[in-house]
Amino acid sequence: MGLIDLAAQLATFSISFTSWSRRLRAYVCSNREFSTSTDTGRILVTALGTVAEMERRFILERQRAGIDAAKKKGVYKGRKPSVPVEQVRRMHGEGRGPAEIAAALGVSRMSVWRALKDRVHA
Repeated sequence: MGLIDLAAQLATFSISFTSWSRRLRAYVCSNREFSTSTDTGRILVTALGTVAEMERRFILERQRAGIDAAKKKGVYKGRKPSVPVEQVRRMHGEGRGPAEIAAALGVSRMSVWRALKDRVHA
């Protein structure tokens, strides 16, 4: 749910958002508060929401570029496995069930299932 959707939903209950923040007023270059019950307030919330969404996308792009560069250098290898995958596979090969393996290794059954599933894709 976006900020505008939330404001619209609240408006159905006759609730509007009003800001008394001095920093926001300085950012908007206005000496008045704004309210989502007015057209100007709704436009302002939309514009600020759009800028925030755009900035979030820029952050994700830079993060992805950094990870790709690190992978090319061989520095980034991802998260280390939380379970000893080979041990899980060996125990499963011996006929032990996922619940028994999980209890023996002190991990969740889901972690055991993931280790066994990776076996198919590996």
